[in-house]
Amino acid sequence: MSLCTLIRGGRSEDVFGRFEGRERSTMSVSTAEHERNEAAFRRLKPNIDDTYPAGTFVAIHGGRIVADAESLVTLRERLAAEKVPPRESLVVQAGVDYPESAIVFRLHG
Repeated sequence: MSLCTLIRGGRSEDVFGRFEGRERSTMSVSTAEHERNEAAFRRLKPNIDDTYPAGTFVAIHGGRIVADAESLVTLRERLAAEKVPPRESLVVQAGVDYPESAIVFRLHG
């Protein structure tokens, strides 16, 4: 299972490889949804850093914060409980300054 937060080239990508025990679908999340969540992150970043302890994982979906947790596993569980698909969410860590681009390695297993 892949549990990754990915931001590459200023664009977010797949957050979790699986959701509710199913393999992720090949259907992609709309570019508009990615852009909406990224814009929300840029707008909310100061609030996230002031509100949540450094290292806390924060999920943004539909342009708003929908969940937070100390681990990706717990965050995934909270998103599932709220019926928020992780693939449609942007997950960031409070207190982390993300570069505009990065090389991301993904582990599958």
